[in-house]
Amino acid sequence: METYDFLQEVVKPFINSDYQDFSSKKVEGYSLFVSKFEKPYVQAMVRGDILELLQNIEVKYVEVTKGEANLYKSQISRWYVNGFTDTYNGCRRNDLKHPFVNHDYLTLTSKFKPVEDLNCGQWNKDKFRKYSINLGRYEGILFYVAERETILSIEKKEVKSKTPVSEVIKEENVFNLDGQNDMQVVNTANCDIPRETTANCRVTSNRKGRKQAFCNLSNHSLVGIVTDKTNSFQLGQEISQVIVSEINSESRPQEVVALTIALEICELIPNLEENKRAYFEILKKETGISFVLKTFYNNYNLFCDKEHNYKDKAKTLSNHNGSKTDLNLIIDYKNSFQEIKNKYKNQA
Repeated sequence: METYDFLQEVVKPFINSDYQDFSSKKVEGYSLFVSKFEKPYVQAMVRGDILELLQNIEVKYVEVTKGEANLYKSQISRWYVNGFTDTYNGCRRNDLKHPFVNHDYLTLTSKFKPVEDLNCGQWNKDKFRKYSINLGRYEGILFYVAERETILSIEKKEVKSKTPVSEVIKEENVFNLDGQNDMQVVNTANCDIPRETTANCRVTSNRKGRKQAFCNLSNHSLVGIVTDKTNSFQLGQEISQVIVSEINSESRPQEVVALTIALEICELIPNLEENKRAYFEILKKETGISFVLKTFYNNYNLFCDKEHNYKDKAKTLSNHNGSKTDLNLIIDYKNSFQEIKNKYKNQA
């Protein structure tokens, strides 16, 4: 990632939030979608059939919440934009970070494609949140791929018209997407969910003495944190999905802390000694946990104190007696995360 890209993709979003201005985007089959849930308004793109689906979600959501039906002013629209922004920015930044690799992002869509039937089962606010965010993530990937193909087709035509045949062949073997000119960040400093956006791929370096600065909060999402720690966008996506599926507004603080410690043990997130607040804020916005930061602090410190020492104990244990204890919960989470991590390690 070049210096200019770093400033635009890391520094600027940290100050102004990570929402994008899609008003100038022109991709066949897509139209602008603006969430007016609260100011400042935020944007995404939407296909006709997905807009119809969002309207159906809103109808169902109103039945549950007893609110007023208005998709664009509903929280459904904000959740959709958050999910869309998440994967759109994640794919885009991953390409900026690895410009010579042809990433197949379509393989990720199966993880986010909604499969639940709106007319079946019981739906609560948390289920609507997950459904809408995942729908946005699904569409964010599809739109990025469609936009990338549009840009590449235009670039190839320009190259072929101006460059000798030998140079065209050479260029076609290099994957290069410079979408930076279109990426104007919307100022959403006072937005309700300014950090529930995607995998911010920060500049990483092999130079001696250079450390990842999680405490600077240049990553605004769980996907970004894991991606930056592991250098694997796909792993970041899958771990983020597991976290969101395991943790919700009804989760106990002990469960959240156990999962967090397991993430640390598996080296999927940086050590949280000085970064608990930043991590907690991201986790709260993406999972909807209802307790406060102080509760998280107290439970985390309790799990890691000399008397309990759960973190060190869980590092050396892979099995337990099956009883439902906090230590065993950490071990279970650790085993699950390690299995996912090993899967990507073996693929590599």
